[in-house]
Parts: sequence; C-alpha cells; structure tokens
Amino acid sequence: MRKVRLGFLTTLLVIILITFSASEVFAKAKVTFLTGTVKFQKSGSEEWQDAKIGTELDNEDSLKTGKFSNVELEFPKENKIKIAQNTVLKIEEVGKESKSSFKVESGKVFMQIKKGDDTKVKTPNAVAGVRGTRFFVVVEDGETYVYTVEGSVWVKKIGFDEEKIVNAGQILDILSSGFGQIRNATNSDKNKFFSGLPFKVTTTTGSSVVKNRLKREMAFERDQLGQDKSDILEKKSDDFVTGRTLKDVHGNPVRVEQIFSRPGDASYQIINITKRDDGLTYLDWKMTYNQKLPSNLGDWGEFFDSVDASFHLDSKDVTMGTIKDGNGDKLRWLGTYNPATDDFDETFFVNGVERDGSFDDYELSQVSDPDQFYSYGELPLYDPGFYGDPAHQVDVIIIRTYLINNDGKIISVKDFATSGDMFSFISTSAGEIILSSDSFLYGDIDMVVIGDIGIILVMYIF
Repeated sequence: MRKVRLGFLTTLLVIILITFSASEVFAKAKVTFLTGTVKFQKSGSEEWQDAKIGTELDNEDSLKTGKFSNVELEFPKENKIKIAQNTVLKIEEVGKESKSSFKVESGKVFMQIKKGDDTKVKTPNAVAGVRGTRFFVVVEDGETYVYTVEGSVWVKKIGFDEEKIVNAGQILDILSSGFGQIRNATNSDKNKFFSGLPFKVTTTTGSSVVKNRLKREMAFERDQLGQDKSDILEKKSDDFVTGRTLKDVHGNPVRVEQIFSRPGDASYQIINITKRDDGLTYLDWKMTYNQKLPSNLGDWGEFFDSVDASFHLDSKDVTMGTIKDGNGDKLRWLGTYNPATDDFDETFFVNGVERDGSFDDYELSQVSDPDQFYSYGELPLYDPGFYGDPAHQVDVIIIRTYLINNDGKIISVKDFATSGDMFSFISTSAGEIILSSDSFLYGDIDMVVIGDIGIILVMYIF
C-alpha cells in the first residue's frame, strides 16, 4: 500500500510540475464563462471575433462586452477577472514569472488575485497594483474608481509620483484633476460596483464535491457586499443581492437581479427585478409569520424543523409590476390568514383597484405542454363582494409560465429529467411569468425569475 501511495504522489508531483511549467511558458487568459455579446481581437488584427467558452487570449489581445453581457477570464494559478457589460479590456501580459498586467479602456472589472501574484491594472489615467486581493476598477468618461473588497491596492495617477493605498472596504476616485478623498464604501456603493457581474456555478460529479464547489461560488456572492460569512449569517435588516444576465423566451437579453431582506423580525422579502432596454418588471414577495424568525440565517433550518402547530404564515403580500418611462402597471395579491378556515382570504388589486378572486381558479384552468415546461391559465377577477358571479366579472388575468435556460430556450421534460445535479440546473435556468390583461395600460408584465438567491439561502441555512 505504501508503494502504491508513493507512486501516486510521485505521479501527482510530476503532473503539477508539468502543469506549472506549461502555464508559465504558454500562459494565456481563457474565457470560462460568458453571457450575451462578447468579442475578442487578436494582436495586430482589426477584426473583432465572437468569443466563446474556451477562447484563449494572448498578450496584447483585447476583449469587449456588449450591453447586458459579461464574461469571466481565468489566467494562471486560477486568478480571475470578472468583466461587466460595456467594457473594453486589453491583456498586456499574462503569467510571466507570476506577473500579469491588464488595461481597462472603459467599463468595469472585478479582479480576484491569489496571494503572492503580482498584478497591475492600468486605465487611461491611473495604474493599480496588488499581490493577492480582490478589487474593482471602473473607468467612466476617462476617470477611474477603485474599490477594494479584500486586502489592499496601491494606486498611482499617471504622470505623478504620489501613491495611495486603498484598503478593504474603501473607495478611491482618480479624477482628471487628481486624487479624490479615500472613503468608506456604503451599501449603495457596494451594490453599484457588484451589479452586472457574471455569476457561475460549476457542474461536477459527486454530491460532496458539488456542495463544496457551490460553497466556494457562494463565497464570491457574499463578497459582493464586502462581507465575510459571519456578517451574512448574522443579517437582520441588511439586504444581500445576486443576479444574472440571460435571454428571455423571446430571445431578448435581460438582466435579472434579486434582493433578499428582513423588513421585520417575523418576515422576509425577496425582490426580483428584470431589466430590459425599454424598462423593467419586478416581483416583490413578502412573507410574514406569527412568530419571530431567528436573526441568524444559519439557525433557520433547525428553527423550521422544530416549530409546533401554532406556527403559521400571517400574510403573503405579492406585487408584480412593470415600469416604462416612469409609468407602469401593477397587480398585487394579498393573502391574510383566517384562523376560522385555516386558510388565506385573498384580495387582488389591479393598478390600485380592489378585486375579488382566487388563484384556485387559475390552477383549475391551467393547461400544460406535456413535452416542455410551458403552461397557460386564466385568473378571473370580480367586483368586491361578488366573487364567482359571472355578472360581476370585470377582468381576467392571462398567465403564461415557462422554464427556460440562459439562452431563452424552453426546457423540455426530457432535458430536465437528464439534467443531473439540481443546483447546477437551477443556476443555469430561470422561470418566466407573463401576465396579460385588458386593464394593463403599458403592455404585459413579463418577469424572468431566477433561483440563484434560493441556492444561496440553502447554502446558508443547511
């Protein structure tokens, strides 16, 4: 047994040495994830080509992202760059003696650099350098903004000798007139910096390996608020955010962002926002219980397992709406617990006008495609106090639902059955809900809903 183990370790050492040597001699940056329109340009060429997963970039190559698009690059030693929409990046040098250099012409990048690796990021008016940290560089109108999430970053303004150190949680503006004041990042600042970055969960085999990889990916999401694990687990009223860029069922690019918050001791709220060129739609889901929930999310699993029969939801408050040019439509469903029936009394509001109705009617009318995840149903609404009376039916909400992948294709039952790991499936799929009504003044309420925040909650709770 010992000989076998030594032989394995020797082989492993050789593989590591060969891999390390190859990465130093033939160092490249590789596309590991992308959504939307991402193009690259080889050094010396004027042609921009479509990038795809696996595309390799050499020194002096350039990369750019379109609107509602983002990409992740990995270079030697698992260092990463996450690149947001409308960004132009030039790769000056990759991996030579553990040194790398990039130039951001415009847009936003998030650098994840291993400890000990020397990396520089240049912009039109500044240069930032690190030896292992996580930080943002944003270039807008020729000016640079640096936000350090972890570690520290040194920054110089081009043409000047003065050097500034930006520590974790701090922001520095490098303006045409000189350095701004180093300041502490607010939650609003953090959300602005992290908005629009790619989020990826890697598919692999083995449940324990999947869980470990997911935890590492979720750790990145936690870093999006500049907080460590203990900060997240002790959340009370602060929000945390995740998001993804994909295509809807019509083939149009959308950006979906989700916010989880605790508006009260006995409640939680999830807001799902779908952004398009012509406006946005939203799903605001708030649940309130009759007892306080633990302030630490890590205690929720044990809490829900141990509650007695007296514990129940007091109310469900769900609002779905659209906003276009400052105007929009809104459908609100309010469910209030009735102890006499041990059920919920339902009230609907269409653009603020009260209606009677029941989602039971929608479920009874629902028709589903047997081969793919698409369904159609109708929700009739009545004058208040006249539920079920055809003479007082004043509206009908047509509800179409789809399960789609990141390319906007409807997922088939067969694809779902053979999808393998459920976490990976959820992270690469989405639900789309389209509400239609004659009462809506600005068109359909078309929402793309992702499950990413659910994955994060599962990892925290369980």
